Amino acid sequence: MVNLIYFGNKIEVQDSVQNLIHGNTSPVNVLSSLEEYENLEEPIFILLDIENVINVDEKLVKNIDKIPNPIIGIIAGKEDTFEKVKLFKKCEKINHLFFCNPNRVEDDLRRIISVYGSSESPSIEKMVDLKKLNLYELKSSQDRHECFDLVEKYTSELKCFSSFKNIAWMISSELLTNAFYNAPRCEKTGEAKFPDRKSIVNLDSSQVVKFWYGVDGEYLWLIVEDPFGTLEKQTLIQSLYRAAKDKTPNWRVDNGGAGLGLYLMLVNCTEIHFSLSNKTLVACKLKITKRNKAFSEEQASMHIFENLNKNKEHRGE
Repeated sequence: MVNLIYFGNKIEVQDSVQNLIHGNTSPVNVLSSLEEYENLEEPIFILLDIENVINVDEKLVKNIDKIPNPIIGIIAGKEDTFEKVKLFKKCEKINHLFFCNPNRVEDDLRRIISVYGSSESPSIEKMVDLKKLNLYELKSSQDRHECFDLVEKYTSELKCFSSFKNIAWMISSELLTNAFYNAPRCEKTGEAKFPDRKSIVNLDSSQVVKFWYGVDGEYLWLIVEDPFGTLEKQTLIQSLYRAAKDKTPNWRVDNGGAGLGLYLMLVNCTEIHFSLSNKTLVACKLKITKRNKAFSEEQASMHIFENLNKNKEHRGE
């Protein structure tokens, strides 16, 4: 069971919240006030309009601060990318950013809430059916080049606008390159083990980098999972902030985590998921369309999941 409360006045979100009570999703209990949560043990998902965060509602902030480990999501519109990313830096408890599109918001909410409400171990399969995608397992940094070729060939056959395959190729390159060269860290110093990106990195026999790519519905998914789990939320937020501020499509993080070429993802993806645990998983969802304009009008929803298994153990599930 997930307790959900929405502070805002967007009709499409209000309708979506009410619709979540029905259907085959995980059980949802919609609250009318935070006071109702006092005697409940299940997680609480707090939805806020972006205006409530930009124009700080002090009373609301104090009430939220009283709640242990709330799950906070922001409902945003077509604000500037940098303005949206600043919210994560402004309030460290925010983990989810939803784009208020009548055609998307209900489905997005349903899928995200199902992760927190499920008694099963959470996974990316709550977001996408991985069985529909192609899986490639990499043991060496050299294997990346075959993946790049596969993505280029695959996207060339999707009948999209001309530069779509280049965008998919660049995002795949960033994700896989960072999985090998930025994710492995020295335990004592926290520095990258393999700073020279011209070197060949071979993983231990028990380690593998996983790369999924393929179509699910009207979207292309590009997903990379590394076995190291060194990306922390604070580092990720700093990276997002810098990428959105500087608008640099190809850059690196020097102090841990993954240097993700995040700006490419922020401006091109419909959804971005980060799962931060003993493994790091990054999933990017891109709209398949022949029209460049339709692609560029997509606004990114962004979701950060932290140690979900540990959170469930803490709640005694």
